[in-house]
Amino acid sequence: MKKKKTSHSLRSTLQKSYFLMLLCVFVAFMLYFIISESQRIRDNAFHSMESNVNTVSSYIDSEISILNTVAQNVAYSNLIKERFSAYLNDISVPSAPVSPSQAYSYLENTKVLTNLLTSIIGPRQPVCQIKLYSLDYGTFGIGHNSSASRESVKTQPWYNDFVLSSRSYKIYCYPDQSLNRYYTGHNDMLFLSFCSMYYNNYNVPQGIVEVKNPLTSLTKKIDELGSLYGEQIYIYNSDGSLIYPSSAMDPGYFSRLTWNTEKNISDSVFSDKLSDKIQLFYTQDNSGSFTSVIAINNQQLWTPIFDHIKINMLIFLVIAVVTFMLSFLVSGIITRP
Repeated sequence: MKKKKTSHSLRSTLQKSYFLMLLCVFVAFMLYFIISESQRIRDNAFHSMESNVNTVSSYIDSEISILNTVAQNVAYSNLIKERFSAYLNDISVPSAPVSPSQAYSYLENTKVLTNLLTSIIGPRQPVCQIKLYSLDYGTFGIGHNSSASRESVKTQPWYNDFVLSSRSYKIYCYPDQSLNRYYTGHNDMLFLSFCSMYYNNYNVPQGIVEVKNPLTSLTKKIDELGSLYGEQIYIYNSDGSLIYPSSAMDPGYFSRLTWNTEKNISDSVFSDKLSDKIQLFYTQDNSGSFTSVIAINNQQLWTPIFDHIKINMLIFLVIAVVTFMLSFLVSGIITRP
C-alpha cells in the first residue's frame, strides 16, 4: 500500500515537473513570438499609412505639375503676350468709334490669340481652362468657358492673397460657377487653380495667367486607394479649409497638427496621436499648398495585432493541453513498476 502511494506521489511530481518545464518553454516562446510579431504588424501598419499619405501627396504634385506646365508654356510665349497686349489695347476705350479696319484687326488678333491658347491646351486637353488677366482690366479665357471681357482681376477670390504673397505662383482651390455648368451631377464642385505672374522682357510684371482643372481628376485617384484599416483621408487647403472629401464635415484636424520634427516617421511624413483614439499621419505637397492627412482609429490600427494575439493564445491553450497529456503519459511510463 505504501509502495503504491509512493509511486503515485512520484508520478504526480514528475507530471507537474514535466508540465511546468514544457509550459515555461512554450510560454517564453509564445511571448517572444507575440511581442516580435505585434511590433512587426504595427510597423507594417505605420508603413502602410506613411505610404498612402505620400501617395496622396504625390497625386497632388502630379496635378499641380500639369497645371504648372501649361501655365509656363503660356507665360513664356512672347507671341501670346504680344497678342494679349494688343487685345487689351483694343478694349481699353470701349466707347470709342471703331472703323472697319480696326474691327477687322481686333477680330483677327482675337482669332490668333484663341488659336495660340487652344494649341497649348492641345487635343488631349490636360487642363479645362486657361485665363489671362491684365493687372488692371481685361481678361481672355479659352477652354470650357471661352470668353473675353473687361473684368478686373481684382474680383477674383485669390487676388489679394496672391498679390500679398510676393510669390510668382500659387495654387488655390475654389468653386467656379462659370465652369460648374459644364459638369453634370456636380453642384459647387471645386477647381484647382494655378495662378502665375508673367513678365515682359525687362522682368516687369505684365499680368497673371490662371490655369484650372476640376478637383475630381485628383479625387478619383484618391478614391481608388481603398482602405486598409478603415482610415479616412483628408486634404486641406493652405488656409486650413477642407477640400476633400467635399461632402464630409471637417473634423478639425488641420489646427491640431503639430509638425513636430520629433514625431516625424520619415523625412516628410509626421504622426500625431490625438487622445487615445485617433492617430494622424500627414504631409505637405512640394509646393506647400495642400496638406494630406490620414486619420485612423487606434482600435482599428491595433485590430490586426489583437487578432494575432487571440490566435496565438488559442494555440497556446492547445499546446498547454497537449503538454499536460504528454507529461501525464511520460510520468506514467517512468513510474511504472
